[in-house]
Amino acid sequence: MRGWLALALLVPLAGCATVESVECRTDYDCPAGERCQAATGTCVPISDAWGEGDVFPDDAGACVPSTCNAECLAAGYTGGTCLGTTCQCAGTPDGGFEDAGGETPDTSLCDPVECDANCAPFGMTGECRSEGCVCLGAADADADAPFDDATAEDVPVDDARVDEGTSCPPGQTLCPGGCVDTSSDALNCGACGRACRTDQACSGGACVCPTGLTECSGRCVDTRTDPANCGRCGGVCGAGRTCSGGTCVCAGGLTDCSGTCVDTMSDANNCGWCGNRCACGPCSGGTCVSSGGTATFYFPDWSDSAYIVGDPYMWNYGDYYQGTRSTSLACATSVTFTLYNDENWLDGDVLALRVSINGTVVGDFSYPAYVYSTTQSFSFPAILGPTYTIRLEVTRTVAYLCGSVVMSLGWSDWTLR
Repeated sequence: MRGWLALALLVPLAGCATVESVECRTDYDCPAGERCQAATGTCVPISDAWGEGDVFPDDAGACVPSTCNAECLAAGYTGGTCLGTTCQCAGTPDGGFEDAGGETPDTSLCDPVECDANCAPFGMTGECRSEGCVCLGAADADADAPFDDATAEDVPVDDARVDEGTSCPPGQTLCPGGCVDTSSDALNCGACGRACRTDQACSGGACVCPTGLTECSGRCVDTRTDPANCGRCGGVCGAGRTCSGGTCVCAGGLTDCSGTCVDTMSDANNCGWCGNRCACGPCSGGTCVSSGGTATFYFPDWSDSAYIVGDPYMWNYGDYYQGTRSTSLACATSVTFTLYNDENWLDGDVLALRVSINGTVVGDFSYPAYVYSTTQSFSFPAILGPTYTIRLEVTRTVAYLCGSVVMSLGWSDWTLR
C-alpha cells in the first residue's frame, strides 16, 4: 500500500483550507451521481461539484495536462492536473491567476504528498513541477512523462522502435527476412531489399558481374566467347563467324579471305588458299580441276629451242629445252609425260630436272641412271591457255665423271588437262 492512504488524517495544504476529514481524492472514490470536491476532500452531487469549480469535465473524453492547467488558472485556481480522463484543479478559486505568479503557476501550491497520492492508483508516482502535479511512469521505468489519459498498462512507446530482443551478429544487418550480410547477400546488396540481377553477384555491397564476365547493356557476358560482344562490349562478329579468345574468327573450318569466311577446299575464287582463282574449272579438295578437256603433244621436238653446253649431252646446270604449243584447252591444272632418251650415261648420280609451264614451276624430278625412260605427273593451280610454253631445265650439275643424258627428240609425249 502506498502512503496516500494516510491522507485520511488532518493534512494542512499550502494555500488550501484545512481539511478535517477526507472522503475522496478522485471521482472514483465517490458514489454514483457524485464527484469528488478536491478543495474539501468530500463527495458532493455533480451539480454542486461543478459549482465549486474544482473539477472540469473533458468533452473529448481525454485530458491534456497543458489544457487542464490553463483552464484551472482561468477559473481562478492555482493550477490543474489530469486524473485519468478528468481535469483536477488545485487550490481554491480565490487563488486567482495573478496569485499564481503570472504565466508560471506557483509550485508551492502543489503538495508532493497529495500529488503522489493522486498518481498512485494508476501505478505511477507524482512529482511537483512548474506546470503542477506531474504523474511519472512506473517506478521501475527509466523515462518520465506527464500523465495524460493513459492507464497503468498504457506505456508510451515509439512506433518505430525495434524489438530489443532481436539482434544480429557483428557485420550483419537486420532485414525483414532476418539477419543478412549486405556486403555479399544478392537479395539485400548494400541495403535491405536491394536485389541483384540473377546473373550478378554481390561484392562489397555492390551488384557486379562474376569474375571473368563483363557488364554489357544490362547483362553479364563473356567477351572471350560472346559473338555479340567479342573482345569488348558491342564487338559484333559477322555472319559465319564465332568469338574465340576475344577475337572474331571464321567458324566450321572456314578461312578468312579479305573479310569473308570461305571454304578454300571448294571455293573456286580461293581454291587451296585466298586469292587462288580457278579459271577453267571448279575447286575440289583445295585444287582447281580441269573442265575435262585435254591437249597432247611431243616435247622436246626438233623445232624447240635449246641451250646445252655439251650438246647433246645434258649434265650442266642451266641446260634446257623450251617450246610453245597451241591447243584448244582453255586452261590446264595437270600434266603427265614420259621422257625417252637416246643415251643414259649416268653412273653414281642423277640428272635433276625442273618443269615450268607459262613461267610457272609445276614440278621437279630426277632422271635416274641406267633407264631408257621415266614417267612423271604433276597437278598445279590453273594455268590459262590455250597457248602453253613448256621448259625442261637442269637444276644441278651432275657430279664430275658421273655421266649425262641425251634426250630423244620427237618421242616424248605430254598431256595437259
